[in-house]
Amino acid sequence: MISTLCQNRRAKREGPVCWKKGVAVACSLVLFPVSLFAESSGTKLGILTTNPGVSMADAVASIGQVTFRDCPDACPEMVVVPQGSFAMGSPAKKREALNSELGEFFANEGPRKVVTIAKPFAVGVFEVTWAQWGECVAEGACNGAAPEATGGDNGWGKGKHPVIEVSWHHAKTYTAWLSEKTGYKYRLLTEAEWEYAARAKSQTNFSWGEKVDRAKANCNGCGSKWDNHQTAEVGEFPPNDFGIYDMHGNVAEWVEDCWEDSYESLPSDGSARTKDKCLLRVVRGGAWNLRPMYLRSAARDCYHPGDQLNTVGFRVARTISTEND
Repeated sequence: MISTLCQNRRAKREGPVCWKKGVAVACSLVLFPVSLFAESSGTKLGILTTNPGVSMADAVASIGQVTFRDCPDACPEMVVVPQGSFAMGSPAKKREALNSELGEFFANEGPRKVVTIAKPFAVGVFEVTWAQWGECVAEGACNGAAPEATGGDNGWGKGKHPVIEVSWHHAKTYTAWLSEKTGYKYRLLTEAEWEYAARAKSQTNFSWGEKVDRAKANCNGCGSKWDNHQTAEVGEFPPNDFGIYDMHGNVAEWVEDCWEDSYESLPSDGSARTKDKCLLRVVRGGAWNLRPMYLRSAARDCYHPGDQLNTVGFRVARTISTEND
């Protein structure tokens, strides 16, 4: 049975229809464009420098400044996020104000808790793209969720667009393939890691401030040419202070955690909340069809792990260990 909180929030969603395995369903989520995407070695991306051959030591020493890939083309571009502590969730007064203003239930964003990320970890600079997903399909690892087996790209384009119509299980298949291919531990972000990476040291609604600025994200009301229409290619908007793109909007992102209605049981070390039977998995970040309030760093919702929607994709994380790095 779906969470009451998820159900309550889904009932009020607006925007274009989503697709689940080719069938129209109600869209939902819990939560001057200039392309900055580049693939060539040494290309400057705002504060970033793409260098597939950069050492992990250099990447760790240059937090948010230097990106790396663990294989030339197929692997996502990664950036190291530093260790640190942050207050996860929304303050009680902000949750109450949202409830009062919008008539929706935001209690799942609390109670606010201090979480400490004890070690640096690497995060995908961009959401996983169709081109990267296609490498997994081409190698036979992701054939069970090949584009023809899902709703495809809705005619919006593949290439550098974020892959959509992939379930939580498909995302896990991709990270397992990437781990085997590279010899490093790739995975989904935990929910706490996701919010930490999205905030990038901020405590405001968005990494750039309290209000949505025009041309900062793709959503229903963000001011971009893709708003409430379709996905944009990754990297069309400025990165946050950790050098990560599109944490707000474009597509929602699967994370590792099982859904819980509050942060009462949230671990303080940033680890994921999991259990044997997990009926719902958390998604974060908002999407192209949702209003700005659902793109906030604290906004959260859930889906069944088998759901395949044109509003949901994923981003990868990579564990950094002294043994193999």
